[in-house]
Amino acid sequence: GNRAWTNGNVRVSALRSQNGEKLKGSLTWQRVGYLAREPGYKVHPFGVPEHETWLPDPLLPARQFQVRKAATQSLWFTVHAHPETVPGMYSEAGISRAKVCVSVRVRDFSLPETFGMPTAFSIMDGCTRFLYDNARYAEMRRQSWDIMLDHRLNPDDISRTTPPPIPDLLMARK
Repeated sequence: GNRAWTNGNVRVSALRSQNGEKLKGSLTWQRVGYLAREPGYKVHPFGVPEHETWLPDPLLPARQFQVRKAATQSLWFTVHAHPETVPGMYSEAGISRAKVCVSVRVRDFSLPETFGMPTAFSIMDGCTRFLYDNARYAEMRRQSWDIMLDHRLNPDDISRTTPPPIPDLLMARK
């Protein structure tokens, strides 16, 4: 509308089934960031229209946010249902300044504990080392691995020419 939000935030109350059973698992959220499309790009015939120059891309940490007047802020929710969760619909009941009802449908299957499909996603150590100084390289590399593992993707470097360090393999396995 015609007012800005200066202290937007997200608090999700417990998700419960119609029988009152609490969702076993977790719900996290992140803010969606946008990047400006730079001149020189090629337009894909089925892609984003050429007049749209701001594209959603990075997922930013969950924290208080501002929304300018007449603007929006996209949020990304990730729900992990524990394998023992009873299938069904889980919803929240709460009151807030701007209420958005959250509902989650838990299906009757579980993802395997180990990755079942090879992927071409990768954390390229050389690129990470180029972007961050030595003081931050190890921290940023570990954060990158954590993000990949959280999304069930193999975090290794597909252009690696030497075996990965054993401590990295032990951390990823855990």
